[in-house]
Amino acid sequence: MKFYCSAEDYYFSKIFSHVQLKSGINKRINSILWNGIKKILLIVASIVTLAFLLMYFEDRISKEYKIYSNLSFSMLIITLVVIGIISFLRLNKEINYVQDSENNEPVNLKEKIMIYEITDKGLYFNEYNHSNKNKMILIPWEKVKKVVIGKLIYPQPTLEKHRNFRKNMLEEEIKEIQRIHRDFHCPVLLKHEDKLGMSLYFNSLYSEYLAIPPGWGSAESFIDEITKYVEVNYEKEAIKIDLLD
Repeated sequence: MKFYCSAEDYYFSKIFSHVQLKSGINKRINSILWNGIKKILLIVASIVTLAFLLMYFEDRISKEYKIYSNLSFSMLIITLVVIGIISFLRLNKEINYVQDSENNEPVNLKEKIMIYEITDKGLYFNEYNHSNKNKMILIPWEKVKKVVIGKLIYPQPTLEKHRNFRKNMLEEEIKEIQRIHRDFHCPVLLKHEDKLGMSLYFNSLYSEYLAIPPGWGSAESFIDEITKYVEVNYEKEAIKIDLLD
């Protein structure tokens, strides 16, 4: 079953969703990322090795050759550092290019977007607004142990949990959308008391987080459909929102 929302809700939900699972376009991006990281790590390892060799031969080379030796090692290290910086910038540029080229931006904020699709296979998240399922993120039901519905939060990885840092990230994401749609508005709040989000738990340590489009209210039909495939629980605070709706 396909579920639609306005482009405004689609952008809002994208901002407040965080999926680490690699599938669809994200699988391609992850492949580019890891190939780039491997290359950078190889450069770092080469720099460390050269630095070690420089120190090792420091007292073993005669004075007349020491200057030339130090100069040669230093030039090699500097060259590798420059290559590493260029590789990092190139990697960032390549990932941004893939994201920008694959992002099928809505014409206006009233456009209807298919944001989620629920099948026997799993839950598809249409992050880049494509009709082709192969380009969507698939969260397989076989991996999901349970779903917990709660008040909407702005989720980020563990290393990025500092409040001010997260607020800055949220502001940047909002500004990025406003460069395309100036009429897009979103309050800079890390938690929305009147909106819902859901955590899809794979185990006690790993979960994915998806926002429920604000225009759906309590999203009964969407949640009922998920319930057919996996256990769904509500946080106490979320139940209050549901009752108010």
